[in-house]
Order: sequence, then structure tokens, then C-alpha cells
Amino acid sequence: MRLRVRVTPNAAVSEVIGWDGELLKLRIAAPAIEEKVNREIIRFLAHKLRLAPSLFTFIREIFGRDKILEMPVAIELLKGKLGQE
Repeated sequence: MRLRVRVTPNAAVSEVIGWDGELLKLRIAAPAIEEKVNREIIRFLAHKLRLAPSLFTFIREIFGRDKILEMPVAIELLKGKLGQE
């Protein structure tokens, strides 16, 4: 499944902000350096979903904060595990 993510870097802790339709909003505890933010996004989501980080792949960045990930979880299950706010 492809997941659209909007990231706010430099947060005190990594956390889910909420959902805007099918767009997942995250605060990420990593500096606004692409590879560090991307690694923390994968680490955070893999930990929350109890999946191996190797199952996540970045497809592309739409803008600096907007990203698309490929992952093996359906959106309904993802919303259930991360909370649908």
C-alpha cells in the first residue's frame, strides 16, 4: 500500500499528529536533513506497527515535507494501529 505522509521535523518526540483523509501527519524527532528524517519516519512507523523497517520504502517526495511510502499494511489497519484522529 502507498501512504502519503506530511512531516514536521525537529520535534521533541516522534508522534502522530493525525489524519487528513488518507494523509498521515507526523511530528518527527530528527533534524530537517532528508536522510535523517526519512530514517526516523521508517523507524517510528516500523516500531508503532511492529514491522521490520526493511518493509518500508520511500517512493518519492512531493515537496520537502510531503512523502510517499510503500508499505505492507492496508490503510484501515494503519488507522486502527496509529489512531484515527
